[in-house]
Order: sequence, then structure tokens, then C-alpha cells
Amino acid sequence: MNIDLWLPFRNQRPKATLRLLCLAHAGGGAAPFVSWNRWLPEAVALCPIRRPGREAAHGQPALTDVPSLVSGMLSALQALPARPTVLLGHSFGALLAFELARRLEAIAQPPRLLIVSGRHAPSEPALGSPLSGLPDPQFIAELDARYGGIPQELKAEPELLAMLLPIFQL
Repeated sequence: MNIDLWLPFRNQRPKATLRLLCLAHAGGGAAPFVSWNRWLPEAVALCPIRRPGREAAHGQPALTDVPSLVSGMLSALQALPARPTVLLGHSFGALLAFELARRLEAIAQPPRLLIVSGRHAPSEPALGSPLSGLPDPQFIAELDARYGGIPQELKAEPELLAMLLPIFQL
């Protein structure tokens, strides 16, 4: 297990009594959470998750299914010293945090708290049709319709767009 792949910005605060594991939206990574360190007390160790295929790990093959992502996160988490953990997930990260919480409960290591935002409950029907699996032109059109889309500057660079689309799709 390469813990630096999954947790490159983990905070090793020696006085920490609580770990905050952060999971970003589908196209997001760990870096945006790093600035949170300045607002967190010394008792909280920030550990944002970076999924393979994101940020500096863009050369790693991206995992394309939730069970594989959860298994990787669980392995990384178990490589850290034991500590009460809070899971925080946004959008797709909320789904991953929920599934990770279920796995942690199954092995009698439940999180202290699960915080989710930007996503409906897993038991509720999806609010729209899924975007994953759409051919690239349809995927881009749906992103435009739902979220304001991909910037024109990025669309004008086909090679860069081809490299980034798989990241946006999961």
C-alpha cells in the first residue's frame, strides 16, 4: 500500500486526538482541503484523500468503481495510527464517505461522525440520469446543461480535454 498515493497531505499533528478524512467531488482532489489546516485546532489531523488519477497521481490508473475506491481508501486509512475518524464527503465524495463508513462499521471501526454534502441520500432515487458512461460529446453537453460546463479554453485544447475527461467522469 502506497499511503502517499492516497493521503499525500495527511497532517501528522502529534497532539491530534481526531482525524478528519476529506473526500472531494468526482473531478476533485485532495489539494483544495490543505488550506483547512490553518483553521483546524491542533487536536485535529487533516487527511484529504487523493484518488488515483488525480493531481500529482495523474499517471496512476484511475479506479472506476466505488468498491475499488473504498478498498483503496480503507487500506490507506488502516496504514495510519489508530485514531477516531470523522469522514467528510462532498457530492461523489459523499457517496464514497458513506460507503467507507459502512465498511468501517463492518469491521467494528465505525467513524466518529459522517458528514456529507451535495448529494441525495443513497436510498433516494437519483435526481437526474447518470453522467458516467456517456460518450464524450454527450457527457460534455450534459456538463454544459447541468453545471455551466467546461470552460471554452479547455474545449479548445482537445489533447488536454481528452486527458481530463476520465477524471470528470468518476
